[in-house]
Order: sequence, then C-alpha cells, then structure tokens
Amino acid sequence: MDEAHEINKKILLASGAKPETITRGVYESGHLCCTAPIGKVVDENQETKISNLFVSDASVFPSPLGMPPILTIVALSKKLSKYLLANN
Repeated sequence: MDEAHEINKKILLASGAKPETITRGVYESGHLCCTAPIGKVVDENQETKISNLFVSDASVFPSPLGMPPILTIVALSKKLSKYLLANN
C-alpha cells in the first residue's frame, strides 16, 4: 500500500495537484473523486468550460459516497451518452 500511495502521489503531482492537498486516509481507493464536481467544474450536462470536453467519472461527485461508486458512475455515463446522442 505504501508503494501504491507513492505512485499515486507522483501521478497527482505530475498532473498539477498541489502537494498540500494530497492526504493519506485510513482507506486507500482506486476511485479518486470530487475533483471536478457538478456545478463547480462541470455543468449539469457534465461539460467543462472547454466546449465539448465532458467528464463522466467519480470526479464529478460533490462529495465521497463512502461505498463503491460504480453504479453511480454508470448512471452518470448513461445520462451523458443520451445527452450527447440527442445533441450531436
């Protein structure tokens, strides 16, 4: 787990994360979340300020779910795919 934490930390730093925002909790997870919440970074259609750049993963959550997020991610992705098909 220590090695995985250090690898993830390097990835986050390389992608522009501020070192002081990287913490290590009691539980480690492969689901980074809440970095692009709906209403703050993406709009209700999951689109960023960059036109036609959409986000559909756990990063759009407003706060951690505290459980496996896969069903919520699938639901968001299905919603986004319907939006994209209707607006293409």
